[in-house]
Amino acid sequence: LDAYGRDLPHSFGMSDDDPKNVDLITSAMLECKMEYPEKRFFVISTNRRQHVKLEVFPPHKEESKLRAAEGDYYG
Repeated sequence: LDAYGRDLPHSFGMSDDDPKNVDLITSAMLECKMEYPEKRFFVISTNRRQHVKLEVFPPHKEESKLRAAEGDYYG
């Protein structure tokens, strides 16, 4: 953002073939999306013959409920 400015339609994506890493990437992208809601974040799962590209959107829940759900899911 420092190099190109904040006004461009920035997007960022990551891919991995390990499902655990895909979960971690998705979690990190969700945090980024919550901090930069105007930017687009993508996760690409490459662990099967067909690649799956997902866009991360902000949750429809309150952040405290999201964090509690993440804690329940990840332990």
